[in-house]
Amino acid sequence: MSQNFSMSTGEVGPICKLRRAAAIDKFSSLIEQMFNYQDERRKHSFSDESSCYPPAGQYEPYSHQLTRIQEEEVARNNLLLA
Repeated sequence: MSQNFSMSTGEVGPICKLRRAAAIDKFSSLIEQMFNYQDERRKHSFSDESSCYPPAGQYEPYSHQLTRIQEEEVARNNLLLA
């Protein structure tokens, strides 16, 4: 940002709290650019073949989570059989 928030420009109130509405109105294009930049980076994170992450939409639990899931399924099945 090229300037700091201040009372004279209206982004800060008399007790030095940020006036969100004023800041959003004044810097909406900058805020939008920041969020679009993050979206673009995330959008392409799984399309790279060298990525160490699974393809988008696939969830692979850690081993301790998998054990817990299996324990819950056994307990649920035991309740249904009882």
